[in-house]
Amino acid sequence: MQSLISTWFERVWNNKEEEAIDTLFHENGTAYGLTEAHTISGIENFKEFYKQYREQTDSFEVHVEKEIIQNQYETALCIVTVERGKEKVCFPAVAMIEIKNGKIFKAWNHFDDLANMLFSGALKKQ
Repeated sequence: MQSLISTWFERVWNNKEEEAIDTLFHENGTAYGLTEAHTISGIENFKEFYKQYREQTDSFEVHVEKEIIQNQYETALCIVTVERGKEKVCFPAVAMIEIKNGKIFKAWNHFDDLANMLFSGALKKQ
């Protein structure tokens, strides 16, 4: 049986199944570390973030390298590949989730912000 965190990355991000958010993310769930505000609360706010992020990228893929599963927590070490136009960047990420009633209730996300900021144009290459 596939872990919830792997299912999340595979369906929502790799396969672009926006409808999977409803079955995998708790209605009162909270995601940390995805935006400058650092917190996205509630399923509808997450869907809005998801749509905006998807519109800004041509391709977004998450490859889960390693997982740790303990009780209601799952953690994944990932390699993220993002493409926009002719630009492509790969960077490491770590995500940890807390599961409640079979859905993601809390999600803590940590990305290589330098690579992400260079890719987004927030920082300029020297």
